[in-house]
Amino acid sequence: MEIITAFLPLLIFIVYLAIIVIIIGFFIWVIKSQNDRNNILKEISKKLDVLVNNQKGE
Repeated sequence: MEIITAFLPLLIFIVYLAIIVIIIGFFIWVIKSQNDRNNILKEISKKLDVLVNNQKGE
């Protein structure tokens, strides 16, 4: 029983550390996914600009 109570603070610290790492990983994933979506939307916007400019020229 004494061994469990001795390691309890260390176990709690490891659990908190794991939660923080998971949260940081999730935020990094969200930021990368938003960056990918922005790049896709920029490509679509460029293609639509070319299409609109070609229709105005005709």
